[in-house]
Amino acid sequence: MNGDIPPENNTKLKKSNNRNKAKVQVALLDDTVMVFDVEPRSLGEVLIKQVNSHLNLDEAEYFGLQISSDDKDINECWLDPLKSIQRQVKDCTKVTFKFRVMFYTSEPHLLQEYTRYLFTLQVRRDLLDGRLPCSEDTGALMASYIVQGELGDFDPVNHKEGYLTGFQFVPKQTEEVEKSIVNYHKSHKGLSAVEADQKMLNIARQLDMYGITTYSAQDNEGTNIDLAVYHMGIFVIQNHKKINSFSWGVIRKISFKKKKFLIKLRPTANQGDGNVISFTMGSRNISKGFWKFCLNHHTFFRNNHITKLIVKDCHETGLHICAINHILAQLSAKYWVITEREELKQWEVDYSKCKQIMALLPTKRLQINMKAFEKRVVDFVDLYIQQNPKNVNYDSDSDASALTVEEEESAFEDDLSLPRSTSSSVSSMHKRDCLRDLYKVKNSWRIYNIAKEILLTERTYVKDLEVLTISFRNVVERHLPTKVLNLIFDNIDPLYDFHCSLLAELEESMLLWEGLLTNDVSHEMIQKIGDILHKNMRQIKIYENHIEMYGNIMLALEEHIRNSKEFDKAYKEFELTKMCYLSINSFLMKPVQRLLYYKDILERLTKEYGTYYPDAIDIKVAYEEVVFTNNRIEKCFNSLTNMHKLIELENDLVGIDGLVCSERIFIREGCLYKICRKGPQPRMFFLLSDILLYTSQGLTASNHFKARSLIPLWMLKIEEDGIEWHGLYAFTLTMQGESSFVVAAKSPEERQKWMEDLNDAIQRDRLKNICSECKMKISNNIHIAVHDIKCQRCKNEIESLLLIPPSERLLHWQKIYPPLPIIQKLSLETDSDDEGSFSVNEQSSLDRYYSKSTRHICWHRNMSINMHDYTLSMQNSLSGVLLRKLKNSNKWQRLWVVFTNFCLYFFKTYEDEAPTTTLPVIGYTLCKPSENELHDELGFQLQFKTRIYYFRAETDYAYERWTEVIGKIAMQTLPSKQKAVLLSA
Repeated sequence: MNGDIPPENNTKLKKSNNRNKAKVQVALLDDTVMVFDVEPRSLGEVLIKQVNSHLNLDEAEYFGLQISSDDKDINECWLDPLKSIQRQVKDCTKVTFKFRVMFYTSEPHLLQEYTRYLFTLQVRRDLLDGRLPCSEDTGALMASYIVQGELGDFDPVNHKEGYLTGFQFVPKQTEEVEKSIVNYHKSHKGLSAVEADQKMLNIARQLDMYGITTYSAQDNEGTNIDLAVYHMGIFVIQNHKKINSFSWGVIRKISFKKKKFLIKLRPTANQGDGNVISFTMGSRNISKGFWKFCLNHHTFFRNNHITKLIVKDCHETGLHICAINHILAQLSAKYWVITEREELKQWEVDYSKCKQIMALLPTKRLQINMKAFEKRVVDFVDLYIQQNPKNVNYDSDSDASALTVEEEESAFEDDLSLPRSTSSSVSSMHKRDCLRDLYKVKNSWRIYNIAKEILLTERTYVKDLEVLTISFRNVVERHLPTKVLNLIFDNIDPLYDFHCSLLAELEESMLLWEGLLTNDVSHEMIQKIGDILHKNMRQIKIYENHIEMYGNIMLALEEHIRNSKEFDKAYKEFELTKMCYLSINSFLMKPVQRLLYYKDILERLTKEYGTYYPDAIDIKVAYEEVVFTNNRIEKCFNSLTNMHKLIELENDLVGIDGLVCSERIFIREGCLYKICRKGPQPRMFFLLSDILLYTSQGLTASNHFKARSLIPLWMLKIEEDGIEWHGLYAFTLTMQGESSFVVAAKSPEERQKWMEDLNDAIQRDRLKNICSECKMKISNNIHIAVHDIKCQRCKNEIESLLLIPPSERLLHWQKIYPPLPIIQKLSLETDSDDEGSFSVNEQSSLDRYYSKSTRHICWHRNMSINMHDYTLSMQNSLSGVLLRKLKNSNKWQRLWVVFTNFCLYFFKTYEDEAPTTTLPVIGYTLCKPSENELHDELGFQLQFKTRIYYFRAETDYAYERWTEVIGKIAMQTLPSKQKAVLLSA
């Protein structure tokens, strides 16, 4: 016998094994059902491998087996490959497993053709089941690609009316939808099935709900929301719109406890410990299911992403599998520690080794894609460095289970078995190469965001130019003479054409950058952002000639407003339209504002590029071109800004004329209290370089201010009372030879601002045209005798003046020292200073709903701004997407926001012509909300008294930029105590 097993026992053992196997049904993506023999005790990976082997699937990592369950508490349950089947399913013979896409890649065009076909089947199923919501037009376009792939080109003979009746593509498929599908199908002539599938996937991947499985939940405030996980992290959905997101980089830990799903964020500089955000789900099973789904996505997209993409790129370049393994071995073998002090552990890539490996292979096929492959390898490793500061380890799936970051590193290193001994052999030159790549990793994301900001602001700028070049032209071309029309539009149309071309280039470049175009665009066709900016900023000098004419344009428009009642009416009616959300003169200042923006944003871009990027020189040259142009128009910019303010001031005042003058400079405007017998009365004060002007109390019926009094500055003297007048801070204005009056500000800071500007303006006005030798006002020389002159300079001027006939002396002197225009006070029928007690003209009714200017904002909020504040607002403009929520509301609105001229303008989308609402930020406090108010690192609030608005940015960079530009304006108008609180927050 020799200890051998008898034949009978051998046979029984085989029968026993066959008897333990079960017939398991698996439904494939094309609705066919296959039967596989598998033991219930075996692991789930056994069945998964059988299915993948049957399908001959190489990229099996994207797919999984979904378990159909009658339990309504479970959204989706996937077969765990590391657990036995019988632990997951009681009777596997009564369950039909579904082969489905588990991980939706954001780059389906990088997949193999067969894998891409399976993704197409999954997307078709999602579209039909309603899991991929989209507009009817988008659904019809996607369905037309499906028809093209199934039926081929449209044939009028075979494809007669109603040929799509037997097909169902979308949940609510009407006759109109079918007609749209047919029309799209006709336009796809010549597309192969593979190309049609690829185009459909490219459309699907751009939809917000692509690859998304939602889990119903409630936030802390009891608001119904949906949670979902995707390749970049977890986000929150409300009414089919994404309202918040948590990227893997900011998440420290995820866990569930009973119905609660918990997200613990990483600590920030402002907080020692990270916030813990909790959501309440329908049941413990739902909470646990979503937790496991998050773990699977984190593991797949964070830990394994690098290796998969490198292998995929090797396949695309035609490398043999042995070479692929060799390259991956070289990549994983170099793992080094920079320093303990920096506390960074990164991958180091030996590029020379990769080149040596490829040199041993047939090179004819690789010569074209060699550089692209090396760049892809660098990008993949950089992506890993960026996304994996630490790696992950998972606890068990008990109620207290969690994804913990502190314990992740050792387990991941054990899995990879990365040798550390090689770190000592890395040369210093090689370390510099790796540090260079590390620098590129750090800044590449910021460069992308800066480029995207340029694109978003360019959209707004082109829309603003369209208001002038299209809408305004249609209104004024029948009221203005040809000469004036040419003056206006010959200096605006070239800028509009230039920026339309620039916008198109930026749009195409960013689409290519984001990978939204199809594969038939090669890498060589992708234009770098540096090339675009370099090419276009070299043409920015066209601004110089056009901007110099804008002052003449403003004066010409003002002249025709005064001389033509028809044009005045048409002009003001246009300014009342919704699309004209700024004044015409403010739109005319947009090119100047854009130049300042280019200077600031290109300076940022230059710093981020450093010297490691190939197009860093292009960015630097573009920046230098903009700086040169800005320096050339600096004087013109100052005069235009001043003229703009004076024109706006004159338009907002009634009872006065002649304010606009190139020699007169605007200094400050704001609300002060004039102390009189009735008590403190609020008045608007305007400080110019030669006069102080203040208004009557209140506004007129036409929403204007009535000029009350003009005081020449040379007559004024400022005295600080230093007393508090019923909560107000007073100072005295004394006039030479006349009475004085007391004014007061609402805060000591406001009083200090007014007193400093008044004293400086008075001093400058008194020193104007003063002889530096005898300290005598030069204009007085015309009235005094020669023997009274004290210095040789004045004596020479008087002697030359005496040679001129007496009748011509005054005109000659005024040519040398021209006086400022005399400001005329218009006589108005008025009985008192009360608000609305007089009427101006028949046009007043049109101005009643005129948008508020800075003067109206200062009036209503008892604030003041000076020329520096206005210049700062010109230099800080921004547009992009923000989410907004009111204090007493739980709903977030995703809005297109434009920040300009001290105000936030809210649009539904960037394509809208008019804002839905506005928010002036003068006087508002910008700060971080408390934990009880808002649980979001990217959130901020604006508060004025009891009014509170919450905002949230979509990225870290967007949060940084919005708080920066709004903060510069909001902080400038705050008292110092509030500034100190804000800065310490």
